[in-house]
Amino acid sequence: MTPNGLSRNPALSDIHALSHEIAEWIDNPFGINVVQRYQIPTAPGECSSALETGDPLVGVGIPVPGAAAGFFWRPQDELFLNWFARDGEAPGLAPTPHQYTFAGPMTTGMGVPFAAFGYSATACLAAP
Repeated sequence: MTPNGLSRNPALSDIHALSHEIAEWIDNPFGINVVQRYQIPTAPGECSSALETGDPLVGVGIPVPGAAAGFFWRPQDELFLNWFARDGEAPGLAPTPHQYTFAGPMTTGMGVPFAAFGYSATACLAAP
């Protein structure tokens, strides 16, 4: 955080949190949808079984041109069901083979730890 309280990550400065919460509300409106336990690539050693499509990708924004020249909105990238289901869902639910986020290669191309989103979730070996 900067002294004025704004984040240095431009993705966190506009509609990032709003898009994050709306996507999770749509996917898990009552917070009770669970999936197989998975490791969170962006938080080594952490595991979860919550269907939280945005939590592992906090801070990863997708630049979308705004009305003014040079202005961008940055909604958060979100995970698809096929990442959590480890490709075990119906083929019609997967957008394209091995694309696990909306931004796909733009996110996985950011390097470690985001490259892990180019593959389905890894099972969590830690005790619950």
